[in-house]
Amino acid sequence: MINGETAGFQYAEHFLADRTGHSRHGDVKLALFHQGGGEHTRNRSTVKPPKRLVDISYLWLVRNVSETVTIRPARREDVPAILVIYNATVKEPAAAYEDSPNTLRQREEWFDYYQQRNFPILVAERAGLVVGWASLGPHQERSGFRFTGSVALYVDTMYRRQGIGGLLLKALLETARERRLHCLLAVIDSKNEPSLQLHQRQGFREAGTFREAGCKFGQWRDVVYLQYLLDDRSSPED
Repeated sequence: MINGETAGFQYAEHFLADRTGHSRHGDVKLALFHQGGGEHTRNRSTVKPPKRLVDISYLWLVRNVSETVTIRPARREDVPAILVIYNATVKEPAAAYEDSPNTLRQREEWFDYYQQRNFPILVAERAGLVVGWASLGPHQERSGFRFTGSVALYVDTMYRRQGIGGLLLKALLETARERRLHCLLAVIDSKNEPSLQLHQRQGFREAGTFREAGCKFGQWRDVVYLQYLLDDRSSPED
């Protein structure tokens, strides 16, 4: 799109997204102004919707449909995309405490292990691209922790702050309930505010901070444990 069309598209999108059910003359005028389709009189605005506005409406719908996010179980062919997303966080100081990026073989072995143990891995897909993933693994292998799961969640750097992490986390919570888990734990760097806030918005509560429990790029890192209780069972037998 050229600049004028882009501006008109943005205003039209804002107008079309209004959920009040009432037209707003200002938005309509601005949308049509950039398309050359509005006429302003002394007392009020007279809108003559041109074909171009219809085209804009169509493009808006197409764009939003194409940006619909689908949450689904991961497949083995998703592993390369999962690897790319994970390795991007390895370069960040407040996430993925790894000294070096994973190899494809390492991620494939991780995926196969989760599949064999029936641990869920979910991916967020938009327009055919994997833009995020989440997994639910064991907190510990001992049988006494069989009702406790450990959450991991990563979103492509280009798609953060768009609600994708929240969708993944909601789906993971539902999966955990279906498996009759009781407690979920998330371990997050104390400086990773976006991730901490994301989990807290979904109902996770801070359980404690372990000082200097991790290290990254030659520095000690404090880690925060967050907890989510999935039900109010008084005992595992309930």
